[in-house]
Amino acid sequence: MAADKEKIPKHWRLKPELVKWAKGQPKVSGEVIENLLDDETRFITNTNSRELIDQMSQGKLTAVQVVSAFCKRAAYCHQICDLLLEIGFDLALSQARECDEYFKKHGKLIGELHGLPFTMKDQFHIEGMPTSAGYIGWIGTFEGKSGSEKYMKYESLLVEQLKSSGAIPIGKTTLATGTWSAITNNNILGYAVNPHNRHLSTGGSSGGEAAMQALRGSCFGFGTDIGGSVSIPAAYQGVYSLKPSTGRISFQGGVKIVAMPAVIGIMGPSLDILQSVFKSTLSTMPWTRDQAVTRMPWQGLCDGGLPKRAHLAFGFLENDGIVTPHPPVARAMRIVKKAMEMADIELVGWYPPSNSEVANIHGSLARGDGCLDVWEALELSEFKSNTLVRKQIYHGFCWNAILISLGSAYATSLNVLDYPSIGIPITVADQHIDTADPNFKPLTSKDAEVMQTYDPGEFHGSPISIQLIGRRQDEERLFAMAKIVQDAVDNLKLAGVDILHC
Repeated sequence: MAADKEKIPKHWRLKPELVKWAKGQPKVSGEVIENLLDDETRFITNTNSRELIDQMSQGKLTAVQVVSAFCKRAAYCHQICDLLLEIGFDLALSQARECDEYFKKHGKLIGELHGLPFTMKDQFHIEGMPTSAGYIGWIGTFEGKSGSEKYMKYESLLVEQLKSSGAIPIGKTTLATGTWSAITNNNILGYAVNPHNRHLSTGGSSGGEAAMQALRGSCFGFGTDIGGSVSIPAAYQGVYSLKPSTGRISFQGGVKIVAMPAVIGIMGPSLDILQSVFKSTLSTMPWTRDQAVTRMPWQGLCDGGLPKRAHLAFGFLENDGIVTPHPPVARAMRIVKKAMEMADIELVGWYPPSNSEVANIHGSLARGDGCLDVWEALELSEFKSNTLVRKQIYHGFCWNAILISLGSAYATSLNVLDYPSIGIPITVADQHIDTADPNFKPLTSKDAEVMQTYDPGEFHGSPISIQLIGRRQDEERLFAMAKIVQDAVDNLKLAGVDILHC
């Protein structure tokens, strides 16, 4: 069943009056969560993963110390934002002790992710933890089947891979019932809370994981994506994300909900940790156990970045002609455009076919079986509520990557085309700068409807991200190009350019 108070150690339980106070704050990221923590927990959980690995390899930190700190922080995150459907702190600490014993005996780390705690959307099986996927009818069962010998004993292949690299799961995060929704809500935990502004959505369906990453409740996390379910929540909460193409990360042993193939995405506080985790999963050669994974080891040509002589051309889409980005999103695109121009990187206007056409195709693919699995699971919860042909709409122009804003309409097409994407936080909304345009003329009726939802005060302080798109199964090169974009934006800020008025 959902993670409850009894699964949180007594010394990590917040006083009821403190929980009530925190839940009354519009924003719990930043000062609120940080001030709840002791110095050691704050220090460890705010240290980047590469440094944590270095500290553990030198014996300056133990895996138990690292895992304890993140478990404590995750416990606080859950108590003030309702993010964990399953808690595995005891299991995690046991695995951390095994990591420390291995290091003491062999004088080396188990693998690239030794001692790093992670969380994942409750769409994966972890031995020792139940899986509900947000369905009440699945509580106490294995995917709705009572008495199954697999209950709490089965493990998804991805989890096995991560454990073999030394990573340690500490819990499973909340998700949207049925997994395909723009919000994160289920009848077990209710609505997940956006830690930057509880009046705004976390996005969905991997909103619980994105919120956990925004609060630094683990070093990295996983969600699933068939139409922006990783990219959008990550953008709403200001964390980095990778949505790979199908066939790169194994979904074997995961809970599959709809007909359209879902991909597993990674979320975290930096590009570096996303790349490290992606590279680590490939190092376990998942294609030897899952035929759905392409036999494609990590392409080391991009470890040192792209060749300096390489001519880079980035496609650039500011508006899809259907829905105009809200003012802070448009400003984020201008920031990136200015940064790329200062870095002398070519930008090419990119004008793809209609996003509405892609959205229609996406809907027919995702609902191709009538969402039978969803309805069966909902019936268990006492709710009554074709062979598919994938269509390639267009082939690429002469671009290395494409820069676009990050929103639902802009993300859906990537799943139809199976393009990988990386979400990069750029700025935050500012009510004094990102004012509504009094001369705005809508492009479509949908455009008018969407722009009417914009309230500068309501969105003030919200993270704003952009999306970088690469060619199919070219994630390694995409990481290298994302680093170029990140460096360009960082250099723009260092140069003293006023990004609020770009």
